[in-house]
Amino acid sequence: MSCVMKVICLVLISFFITSGFASSYQNMSLKSDKKELLERYNQNIESKYVTKQNAIKLFNEEYGSLIQKAESGNGKEQLNLAMTYLNTEQSQFDLPYEYKKEKYIYWLERSSEKRIPEAQYLFGVENESGQNMDKNMRKASYLFLESAENGYSQSQFKLGEFFEFGKFVKKNQSKANFWYKKSAGQGYLKGQLKLAKIYCESNNARECFFWTEKAAEQGDYNALFELATFYEKGFVVERNYKKAIDLYDSAAKLNSGNALFKLGEIYQFGDLNQNVDIYKSSQLYERASLLGHLPSQQSLAMLYYFGRGVPLDYQKAYVWLYTSFLLTKKKVSYLNRLEKILNQRSLQTAKIEAYKNLYYITYHQNKT
Repeated sequence: MSCVMKVICLVLISFFITSGFASSYQNMSLKSDKKELLERYNQNIESKYVTKQNAIKLFNEEYGSLIQKAESGNGKEQLNLAMTYLNTEQSQFDLPYEYKKEKYIYWLERSSEKRIPEAQYLFGVENESGQNMDKNMRKASYLFLESAENGYSQSQFKLGEFFEFGKFVKKNQSKANFWYKKSAGQGYLKGQLKLAKIYCESNNARECFFWTEKAAEQGDYNALFELATFYEKGFVVERNYKKAIDLYDSAAKLNSGNALFKLGEIYQFGDLNQNVDIYKSSQLYERASLLGHLPSQQSLAMLYYFGRGVPLDYQKAYVWLYTSFLLTKKKVSYLNRLEKILNQRSLQTAKIEAYKNLYYITYHQNKT
């Protein structure tokens, strides 16, 4: 472009700016943009409405037979339909949340009116929580009672809680125990764990052992751990270290922090007739540490601090002590000592690793 053309362009631009033409052009542009945005918004609303209607239509076509049976008054099918609405988020139907909730509650109530025990329990939970409908404890207690009398174990457990904690009824531990036994007797895990706890706290060792064993048979890692302590100490049953270690190991495989820590101590100190294996102990402590088990974090840190069974590593010791500090906000004396030993760069690196541990621990705890 020649110098003259450049000058002309500059003049035109200057005129364009100062003459107000730019302002009017800008206003035209804004109006055009607003119009386009409004059109897009309306299209989006219409699209969402169409999507909603299509989703409902597709759902009704897919489950037409089930809907028909539910509408004819079949209580079990009404419950099935309610659960189908509840679980559509895992299916191909993108039903609106409010619509699903409304339909779930509607069919759950219809099914509970037919005295379907599971429906009565679930509708009782809705009345108790008040999250999806008005809270109604009177209705909830009535539904739980009727469902419990019809043999539904979860309702029996709920009634146990009502009587134990005085929820809408007068506290009555005897009645609470009655319903907990009913629930546990049908194999409901929470009922078995609750009874085990009640009997352990009241020093009824045999009943405590019995219900702990029942819960352990269902694979509950807390029950497996507690059962292992019976065999380790020879309490109620004959002492059996092999059985105890097997049970601790079973609980550890299910990610019990207490069991991993216990096994770590067993192999660190050679307890229960086991050979000392501090490297194995450190691995067990580390697994428990990543579950957020504080004693394991401190034990692992001490192994690195003193170089017992693992290479001496002040930085790794600091990582685990600082991880523990982040979880508890309590600073142990060894943390202060390590801050004097390590240089700033090592401390910074260790703190970053500790924050990574914290993220890992909290993320997995929230998932479970």
